[in-house]
Amino acid sequence: MNFEPTILIFMGIALFSVVLAMVQVIKNHNDKKHIIKLESTIKDLHNDFNAICSGSVGLGKRISRLESKTRQHAERQFRLEHKAPDLQNYGNAARLANKGADMDELVDHCGLSRGEAELILFLNNQQQAQSTH
Repeated sequence: MNFEPTILIFMGIALFSVVLAMVQVIKNHNDKKHIIKLESTIKDLHNDFNAICSGSVGLGKRISRLESKTRQHAERQFRLEHKAPDLQNYGNAARLANKGADMDELVDHCGLSRGEAELILFLNNQQQAQSTH
C-alpha cells in the first residue's frame, strides 16, 4: 500500500479534527456540569438573600417597637423627674415633722398646703406612736 503524501496529510488532518472534536465534546460536557453547579449556587445564594431580607424586615419592625418603647420610657422618666421636686418637698416635710416642726413651718418651708401639712403631721404622729409601742 503506497499512499501519496497528500492523502497522508489529509488523513492526519482528519484524525486531528476528530481528536479536537472529541476534546471539544468533553470540554462542553465539563462546562455544562460547571454551569449547572453555578446555577445551583446562584439559586442557593438567591434563597439566602431572600431569607436575609425577610429577617431584616422583621428586625426593622422589632427595632421600631424598641425605639417606641424607649421614647415612652424617656417621656415617663422626664415626667417622673419633674414630679420629683414634689416628692422631695414631702420628704423634707416628713423630716421636719419628725424633728417637731408645726403645721405653719411645714407650709412655709416646704410649700405644702395646709391639708398636706396636716396629713404629714398626722402620719408622723402615727409613726411615732407605733414606734413607742
